[in-house]
Formats: sequence, C-alpha cells, structure tokens
Amino acid sequence: MARPRAAPGRVAPPAAVGLLLTPAALGLLLTLAAPLAAQEVSLQPVEGVPLDDVPGRAKVQKLEIVGADAISESVIKRRLYTEGPSGTFFFRKARRLNRDEFLNDLRRVVVVYQQSGYFDADVEGYRARVTTKGDVELAIFVSEGLPSVIDTLRIELATPSAPDSIELERARRGVPLKEGDVFNEARIDSTDAVLKGRFQNRGYAFAEVLKEYRIDKDTRRATVVFTVDADGLYRFGRLTIEGETDVSEKLIRSRVEFRPGRRYALDKVYDTQRRLYGLNLFRRVQVEPQYDAPVGDSLPVVIRLADAKQHLVRLGVGYGSEEQFRASVSWLDRNFLGGARQARVQGEYSGLRREALVSLTQPNVFNRDLSTTATGFFAQDREDTYVVQRIGGSARVNQEISPSVRAFYGFNIEYDDFTEIENLEDIQDILGQEFINPSTLSYLELGALLDTTDDLLSPTEGYTLTLNYHLAQTWFTGDYQYHRVTLLATHYRELKPGWILALKALPGVIEPIGQVTTPEGDAITAPLFERLFAGGSTSVRGYQRRMLGPLVGDDCDGNIDNCDPVGGEALLEASVELRFPLFGNLRGVTFVDAGDVWAEPKDVALSDLRYTPGLGVRYATPVGPVRVDVGFKTKSEDPGPPFVVHFSVGNAF
Repeated sequence: MARPRAAPGRVAPPAAVGLLLTPAALGLLLTLAAPLAAQEVSLQPVEGVPLDDVPGRAKVQKLEIVGADAISESVIKRRLYTEGPSGTFFFRKARRLNRDEFLNDLRRVVVVYQQSGYFDADVEGYRARVTTKGDVELAIFVSEGLPSVIDTLRIELATPSAPDSIELERARRGVPLKEGDVFNEARIDSTDAVLKGRFQNRGYAFAEVLKEYRIDKDTRRATVVFTVDADGLYRFGRLTIEGETDVSEKLIRSRVEFRPGRRYALDKVYDTQRRLYGLNLFRRVQVEPQYDAPVGDSLPVVIRLADAKQHLVRLGVGYGSEEQFRASVSWLDRNFLGGARQARVQGEYSGLRREALVSLTQPNVFNRDLSTTATGFFAQDREDTYVVQRIGGSARVNQEISPSVRAFYGFNIEYDDFTEIENLEDIQDILGQEFINPSTLSYLELGALLDTTDDLLSPTEGYTLTLNYHLAQTWFTGDYQYHRVTLLATHYRELKPGWILALKALPGVIEPIGQVTTPEGDAITAPLFERLFAGGSTSVRGYQRRMLGPLVGDDCDGNIDNCDPVGGEALLEASVELRFPLFGNLRGVTFVDAGDVWAEPKDVALSDLRYTPGLGVRYATPVGPVRVDVGFKTKSEDPGPPFVVHFSVGNAF
C-alpha cells in the first residue's frame, strides 16, 4: 500500500490536464480579470454626477444594484467594499465613500457573476446622486447576460481499481451539483467537499478530489470533472489517551465512537470529540488521527484532554418586569465521587419563586446514551391567585437519541400546601370541585426535544419541537387524576444578513381522566397550578402575566386588580417576530402574538383568539439578549391596560 503523502485537506491538487481548468487556474484568471475588466467595465456615470464631483468623505446613504435578477443584491453586496447604511430608524449609520474602492467594486461585481456562470455579465456604469446634505446615493447598473450551463458532469477514479464501482456509485448519489445546473463555483466546491467526506467516511482517510472544468463561452456549456484519488483503505489503529486528567480511562473510552480495527471514518472522530465534551468534564478535547505516522493500513489515534475545573460556583442577580428582583446561587461538582456523576445544589429567589434544590446525575446507565437524574426540592410559588409551598422529588431517565434529538422519562411526587388563596369560592366553582388543600401530586412525565437551531441563545436558522406529557393517577399515591400535553414548535430563518424571522406555535390540553371523586363525593380534576395560562413576557405580550383566559373576582370587568387568573384546560398560542439590526449590539423586533385559554377543550374556537402587535429592542450580552417589549391589546373590552411593557433577559422564544 502506498504511503500517504499528507494529511487530508493539505494536499495541493496536481496541474490541470488538457483544456480543463483547475479552480486555482480559474481563480487566477478571475483575479487577473479584475484589472483587465477595467477595459470592459464602464467607469462612467450613467446618471447623476461623475464620482470626482462627489464631495470628499461623503456618506453613502444608499447603494443598489440595478438589473440584478439571477443573483440577489444581498449576495453581491457582501462581496463589495462599499456599503450602504446599516441599522434601522434613528439607529441608521452610514459609512463614508472611498472612490477608488467603489471603482474596484464595479469590477468585483463582474467577478461575482463570472464565478456564478454568467460570463457575459457586464457593468454598464454607475449612478451617483449628491443629496442636499452632501451625502451620496449610489447605484451600479448590471447587464447579466445568459448563464453557462453544466451539460456534462463526471465523477471518476484516479485509480480505477480502488475503490470499487459500488463505492463510487454510492458517492455519486445526491451530490449538490447536477447536469443542467447553472455553473456555480460555490456549488462545485460544495460537491467537492461532499465527495471527499463520503470517501473519508468509508475508510479512505487520504482521499483527495481534483475538480476541473472546461467552459465554452460561445455555446454557454460547461464540462465539470471530479477525479477522486482514494488509493488506500485504512482502519483505526491503537488508541492512546494523553493529558493530566482525573477522569477514569474506562469512562473516556466509553465515549469513543470507533474501535481499533474498524474501517476509518472521519465522522467518528468528530462524534467522539462531541461526546467527550458532552461529559462536561473537560475544557479541551483533541481527537487526532496520526496521519503522518500510519502503521501499515492502520491510523493510530491520540486523544489529548485537559480537565475542566471540578467545582463551579455561580452567582447571579437580575431584574425583570414579572419576577422583579432575582438572585440565584449554585454549586456544581462535575465529577462527584468519580464516574462523571454531577452533583448540584441550587437556590433561587424572585418575586415569583423561592426555591432550593439538590440533584445528582449518573451517566452511563446500562449504556452511554442513558443517564439518570434524581432531584429533591423545596419551592414557594407566589402568583396573584395563590401562594403555594411545594416539597418533593423526581427521578428522570435521560436519553440521547441523536445529536439533535433527546428524550426523557420520569416520575414526580410532591406535597403542596396553599397558604394564600384569593377568591376561593369562585375558584371552586370554575374547577367544579372542593379545593383540595393540602394535597399530594404525583405523575409520570414523558418528553422529547428536537433541536436543529444554530445557536442556543440567539438562533438564526433551524427549528425546535418540544413535547411534554404528564399522566397523573390516584394509584400513584396522588390526589389527582388527569393528563396534560403541550407541544412547543419554533422556527427561525435568516431572510438577509441580520434579519431573522422567528415563528412559534404552542397548543396544550389538560383533561381529567375518568370520574374520580374524593370520599366526600367531590370530583377530582387537576391542581390549580397545573392548569394552562397565557399572557406575559414569553406569551401573548399585550396581556399581563396569566391575564389572558378565565378570570374570577368581584368587579373583574371594571378593575384588573380585582381579577385572579384560574387558567383553563385548552391553550393555543402563536407568534411571528421579525428581528433586525439597529446599531452595534442593539437589535430591534416587531411582533404579533395571538392566543387564548378556554375553560374546556370543547369550547375552543379560533374566533376567540386575541391578537397583540408590538415592538421591542434587544441588547446582546454573553448571557443572552436583554430585551424590552411593548405589546398592544386590540380588544379594549378585555380587562387590563391598553399596552404592557415587558423587561427581561433572553428572547421571548
């Protein structure tokens, strides 16, 4: 077997063959095309004044690409030096004009089109208009021409005998580039990466891909050839663990995705690194196949580790319009008694909740994808309707199904004691039962999370689905019998750089199971705090916390202070939010929230939905955005103020 020449991704492609161009050769031609294009690109104004007549240090108040249809303006502008104003409203900021760079931008536009297969594209000139304030508005006039189309696409092997035809056919399937596509360098590069990755994941650790193309500008036809050099099938060799670490080698090896003797796969290397980081025990993880020192057809692998600090103490303070003053403290032992067990002690104080809890998480239960968490807690929840003290515990099994999918299964039992209850008689009427106090709540809990977003605190792409289900039964030693299910769905899409469209939908239902009664004959439903509520900073923002839905109290229609929310058995919320840049770390949002809560599922009617438009600002911080939102009520007959201001940390969803 031939000795590999270099590590993957570090081998320069061989010279072009025949009339085919390598990307390096085409890139050189396109680079040279910039100064040469000065002979073809018109540097004269089509409208307005010559660039020399624009005042020095004039600010660019507008930049547009006229005639750009095949390639969006935003794609072209990202490749230019000259920038239009950024920000929105009174946060707009304009940058000053650089005349020389703007003339170079005319040539850059041609290069962008050539790299996208529009070799006849030309810039016909520009427009420069001087405003009354001495600023300038610019436009670049483009003639796109017709694109060159890929009429021949070939994927070949440099050495026909290795790998076999089955491997090659497998690699060809579903590549980004197809015959009939417009020539596009970015898509060609993507196909190159896909092919290389597929072979490296099938054991060909040193697979290289030479991409070459011939372009006939007269017929607007292109031939693209990918030549795969995958001579040499490798397997994983000896695994060595290095670094000063207190974590047991057995635990480290349990997170390794490959075994010596198995066929090499680059994805297994990345998955191993991800799983080791997932233990939360290391501040640095490096998984390094020894490409420069193979042993026969084996690649030894070295894992280098550096332990994270074992004990972590965190203190936090803050303020929110709903929680008011908030403080928290936590202590975490990342490796409690060894074995990567995590012990946590945590306390929280705010206007809504006072809580102390202790938890212990045990990884590697039966297999490496399962862990268990046991939690004991004492909490006091303070709502307008009630104050309840809760003491109890839970046991949960956590399962990682894939990097983006997790599930959990658990059991919760707690003792609840209401010390303050407003409008008790009205609450009993709407619940249809005598208020059980104190009471025991026990339920089975099932949940699943699918998360494909690109950022935990401020996602710009992807979606989430969060399912949560409670099943309470009296034979679990509890006083209630019901089931409760909610499904939270979010979706994020970047419309253009910095402009994010965020969507949310949240349906929920809680219903009693059977006809269960107390010894006195009273019907048993669900505890008050388990019912469904809407309104607040993360809900329908035109309403105060929990104030959308069934309310009780004397003269509730006339004075919101006399109203107490009691929740319902059916919930529907939806939100549309547009997030956009303002200035620096400051961002703006506009939104429309919709939702309602119904006393029973049979009462659900979409015509009852309340809509609350609004706007807000966000300031980015390391712990998430600090936000201020104002939601406006559209139903003036509903109790409460016409608008509500919310101040908090973190996005609404």
